[in-house]
Amino acid sequence: RVLLLAAAAHAVEFGAVAAANALSDVYAMGAEPKFCLNLVGFPAQRLPLSALSEMLRGGRSVCAQRRRLCVCG
Repeated sequence: RVLLLAAAAHAVEFGAVAAANALSDVYAMGAEPKFCLNLVGFPAQRLPLSALSEMLRGGRSVCAQRRRLCVCG
């Protein structure tokens, strides 16, 4: 519950951190990401959809900073 509240309160940052961690994992395996793909499981009954939109925006910003195309979302 606390994580959900934190995610909703700081949705852009939450999405950015998630994307940065995912990209870091790819680099750690010695690979070069070609694009970023959003796959989302979201508790729409517990959080507003606006939080999802903000999370995706945060993720897209990280992809743009690293010059990677963000598909889906």
